[in-house]
Amino acid sequence: MDGKKTLEAFKTENDSLNKRNSYWGFKGYSGQMFFNILYNAADRNDNLTELNKNLKKVLDIRSDVRNRDKLINDFADFLMSFGEDYSGNKRYTPNPRYLLYFVSYFWQILDPEKYPIYYIDSMIKSMITLKLIDFSILTSTNYSKSYSIFEELNKELVSFYFGIVGDRKVNLWFIEHVFYNYKESQNEEQIEEPEKGVEEEVQFSDSQIISSLLDRIKQLEPKQFEQLCVDFLQSLGYGAYSPDSGEVTGRPNDGGIDGVIKGDELGFDNIYIQSKRWTSRNVNESEVQRFVGSIEGRGGEKGVFITASDYRNSAKEFVDHLRNNIKVILINGNYLAESMHKKNLGVRVVKTIERKNIDESFFNKYKQNQEEI
Repeated sequence: MDGKKTLEAFKTENDSLNKRNSYWGFKGYSGQMFFNILYNAADRNDNLTELNKNLKKVLDIRSDVRNRDKLINDFADFLMSFGEDYSGNKRYTPNPRYLLYFVSYFWQILDPEKYPIYYIDSMIKSMITLKLIDFSILTSTNYSKSYSIFEELNKELVSFYFGIVGDRKVNLWFIEHVFYNYKESQNEEQIEEPEKGVEEEVQFSDSQIISSLLDRIKQLEPKQFEQLCVDFLQSLGYGAYSPDSGEVTGRPNDGGIDGVIKGDELGFDNIYIQSKRWTSRNVNESEVQRFVGSIEGRGGEKGVFITASDYRNSAKEFVDHLRNNIKVILINGNYLAESMHKKNLGVRVVKTIERKNIDESFFNKYKQNQEEI
């Protein structure tokens, strides 16, 4: 932070320490390996100076919460730029999923009493199992909000345990150990009952697939994304009368229409599509307004705006108050990935497991017969 050590020297020394020691899992894929991938991506892109600057900003915990949220989101945007440049090569594609663990690990080193570490396996997943936080936190791309929710819950738990554990010091490390011990107890139970927790594990696996699916969507070229949007709407059943009912129409000066789904053979019930394969910039009100104007210009009444990022509140409010019989649906990246997962679009089932258990009702009838005799 004070410039006495270069970024390369810091990464190399940190890597060496983690290979010799196990610092609460930091040497794994979400910690040191994440750092190495991030460094490799920046080095390949001749962007180490920018990485050094961004790291110093996001690790500076002296800022207030509002500024911290901006730093987290800016760093996430910086990470996404590598995902776009080096699609398909994991050595040069840092996964934003591990962003919060990585930065909060260093935050707690600098201020142990204030910042909880965002442990995904031992804390986040356990919190979801115990219904302390919502499952959607695993797939959310609003990283600053996710950390704020996690941070607030940790503070509440510190207050909760403070008056009931006697003389033991209650702090963030105490809460970490509570969840670590809970996870270990669950692992022991699952050894005795292998089927217990299978459903939860499937949910966690699905969340990882959905996150990866969104990453792949964001790596598509704009034209490829336009075709994906058409295929997606057809997978939902629109234009079901024919596999050729959807087409990509986007071209320079297309007036804001990238595709169309014909609801019937004569085109009386068209659905117009606008697609934006943006990864970080959110769609604003004026862009939605132009899309609505394009629909009106074609005499249409239905439109679907699809983006890989999200929408500003002003854009959502504009759509909520539309008149003149025009209906526009806004689909963001999270919803797109989750829906594709449900429809098996872009994913495939690799294994189906059949589980059996004792049917107590089957044996109960024999007990009833014996009682009657």
